[in-house]
Amino acid sequence: GVVAANHKERKRYWGHWTGFIRPFSGVDAMLTDVPTDERIELMAAFAERVRHGHYGDGARVRAGTVQVALCAIGKTFELDGLPNPLYRTDGKYWLQLERQIEGYRRQDPPAQHKLAVPISLVEFLADLGATATSSKVEAICDMSTIAFYYLLRVGEYTSHRKSENRRTKQFRACDITFYDKYFNIIPNSAPLDILYTAAKATMPITNQKNGTRGSL
Repeated sequence: GVVAANHKERKRYWGHWTGFIRPFSGVDAMLTDVPTDERIELMAAFAERVRHGHYGDGARVRAGTVQVALCAIGKTFELDGLPNPLYRTDGKYWLQLERQIEGYRRQDPPAQHKLAVPISLVEFLADLGATATSSKVEAICDMSTIAFYYLLRVGEYTSHRKSENRRTKQFRACDITFYDKYFNIIPNSAPLDILYTAAKATMPITNQKNGTRGSL
């Protein structure tokens, strides 16, 4: 299915595009009967406005954001059965747009790469938390372990506005299943001291955007 966030983003940029085109007399958002050279100029001017933050907080955005905005416009044309006005051939920008995007990319600061958290760090925190004599250290280690194993994948889906239509079902505390060391299920309603004896816990995800329905 269509990812709701992508659909919403495309509609947002299409709204900006129609507002951008409106002042041009005799030109509609679908660029009906507009010559190719004028189409390219309009697309380039719209990209420049996106670049300088006219549709955001006023701060200059990176080249990737400009490409997302242009892609939203081109995709709307395609969904209406019309040729994508951004390309001279399949997947190739018109030369003016290509050079414009490349110019933005060269002006942008280099990306700051971030190292992924290695599994050895999480294992170290789990061991440290199990032997810690300080309740603060124990809490930090436990919360870090929970954040890595439990929230790294499903945290995106734990809370969202009612107006957002998401494919993935929201995760709930009652979806956690606890097991003792003999793999017997411990009820969610069990007292806290019993839940503390759990040796394993699973969290089934009803439906996730790029996984298998019902996976753990």
